[in-house]
Amino acid sequence: MQQTPIRFLLYCHDTYGLGHLRRTLSLATHFTSVLPQAEVLLVTGSPLAHNFAFPPRVDYVKLPAVTKLNSGDYAARSLAMEFSAVRDLRAAILRETALAYKPDVFLVDHAPQGMKGEAMPALVALRTMVPHCLRVLGLRDIVDDAARVRVNWMREGIYHTLEHAYDLLLVYGAQQFYDLAEEYVLPTSVAQRIRYCGYLNRVENHIAPCGQEYRAYKAWQGQEQLVVVTAGGGGDGFPLLSTYLTGLQQMEHIPFKSLLITGPLMSAEEQQHLRSQLSALPAERVRIETFVSESVALFQNADLVIAMAGYNTVVELLALRQRMLLIPRINPRWEQFERATRLAQHGLAHMLHPHELTPGYLLEHVMHGLREPRPSSAQFVEAGITFTGQQMALQYMLRDLYDLRSRLTSTETCMPSAAISAL
Repeated sequence: MQQTPIRFLLYCHDTYGLGHLRRTLSLATHFTSVLPQAEVLLVTGSPLAHNFAFPPRVDYVKLPAVTKLNSGDYAARSLAMEFSAVRDLRAAILRETALAYKPDVFLVDHAPQGMKGEAMPALVALRTMVPHCLRVLGLRDIVDDAARVRVNWMREGIYHTLEHAYDLLLVYGAQQFYDLAEEYVLPTSVAQRIRYCGYLNRVENHIAPCGQEYRAYKAWQGQEQLVVVTAGGGGDGFPLLSTYLTGLQQMEHIPFKSLLITGPLMSAEEQQHLRSQLSALPAERVRIETFVSESVALFQNADLVIAMAGYNTVVELLALRQRMLLIPRINPRWEQFERATRLAQHGLAHMLHPHELTPGYLLEHVMHGLREPRPSSAQFVEAGITFTGQQMALQYMLRDLYDLRSRLTSTETCMPSAAISAL
């Protein structure tokens, strides 16, 4: 007898950077690898979704892209449409996709209401028209500065949304490291639905085997120390990389090699400026790449990684027990600053405030970081950090989906057999 497939609908708004899509795709990959009959439909606004490799039984629907302006407002990225119109179009696509797909689980990444409320029509429609669907919100370890979150969530009605629109809240982090319910003063009824899953495992399937690209970089490095500087997606990474190159130019002797990864979202003009700075440095001491496919393997092999403090990059570096120097983004959110600060307090990272980012001070921190030991197991235990995020997220969702189906009396809304066998 053929098992009924279990359908996951995953939504990530992705207006800036690549973090939401990378996090969502890692979950989709785990779901389909663990559940033979599972399938995932991903709805994303990322303009770079087509550059990612999608595993079997995972497909995606592309929303019209938007971008976040320096003012904090949004605008259509490519289309000549008012933002309100493109937002309504995205909301309609998401709602109609949800109703046509009839998922067993609808997992929203990070934004409880979606971008400017665009997920609400889908959440309401699923509640009324697909009652067997489990509605889940997935949150990274830290959303933003706690005081700011409380004010924004009260003003935007997020507390009401959490109370009435979601069956389950997953946190991809450790309660011991950051108690989201306490920091954001969640009502008891909402806090009872929170499950802390541990950090997502961003490393397990990425280290070995190492391909031609990695071997080429390893041969270039030789026996020398290597510093990797990464700007994530790269949309706002230019100041960090430019300051680093200026610092190298001021050194009489550079005792290590450096690999700078700009990210695909850095503008062509900024990348060209960095390459002009590179021309003033000793040949073969520094390399600049826009994108590196085997970044995790390179992170593992580095002696120090300099980065912002985005969730995905930090989780990868933590899992690798890597030395890291974090220069967190502080606009438009303080989430990275809060994460970097707490990691530094636990001795798991060094942090340099972006207001202190000068060439000399940055390179002083680099030399110090290269002499420091890697994080210890005791430090991870003290911070409560584990890497069970995908595993526990799936387990919690299947359990709550089973409970939801058990409460429904109609035989037409029974639990998919594939999910039952996975419990």
